[in-house]
Amino acid sequence: MQTQQEQHRQQTAQRSAWEDRRAHNWKTEHRDWQQRGGYNGYRIPEERYRGYFGPSHAFRIYSYPVVVVGGYPRFQYGGFYFNVVDPWPEYWPNNWYANDDVYVDYSGDGYYLYNRRYPRDRIAISVNVGDVAQNGAWGSAWQDHRASNWQSEHRDWQERGGYNGYRIPEDRYRGYFGPDHAFRISTYPVSTVGGFPRFQYGGFSFSVVDPWPEYWSNDWYDNDDMYIDYSGDGYYLYNRRYPRDRVAITVYAG
Repeated sequence: MQTQQEQHRQQTAQRSAWEDRRAHNWKTEHRDWQQRGGYNGYRIPEERYRGYFGPSHAFRIYSYPVVVVGGYPRFQYGGFYFNVVDPWPEYWPNNWYANDDVYVDYSGDGYYLYNRRYPRDRIAISVNVGDVAQNGAWGSAWQDHRASNWQSEHRDWQERGGYNGYRIPEDRYRGYFGPDHAFRISTYPVSTVGGFPRFQYGGFSFSVVDPWPEYWSNDWYDNDDMYIDYSGDGYYLYNRRYPRDRVAITVYAG
């Protein structure tokens, strides 16, 4: 679980993003998607929606990265970006994003953020798969990190001196990781950080420190079922098509 210091750091970092979007009179300031002319954003695939969204999948929003884009808070959850286009009600507590259970739901006319403490309120949000992924940078991020001879180029965490990165809390691990939780990696945001591909999944960021095998297909990130597992000495990315290979990855909390 997160330490109190980590929780305080994340809450402090998000405070300004949320305070600037507090309503003065939410009843007159918010608009649902019907009033906005209809929802025209990205739509979450049904199988992904069932696994992460709806009333059965509540979360504390401060646990996930939040930035301000175009004047609106944008948070990441379940592999997607969510732009909060409505203000939040002035009668919600100042620290609702730290203490209240919220969930994302589709209500017939668009996506909304709900707060279980105030079940009648719904905050209009739009979904994005991530600007980097949409602009086609997936191919370049991965092609630059392909091995020439993977057997001689990759190193497991034991060979790297041990894993010293962030460790995923056990309850979160059971819900999103291990062989039973496969995903297609191209549906998640990716960037290149420090020369290594970094993707987001399950509320965490993963830096791919190993190259990927040269004998994997060029479009493995589009078509192969991947999963993340902890194998005793560290975290690895696995490809079900090549079950003997494991690619060393580092976990980041944000």
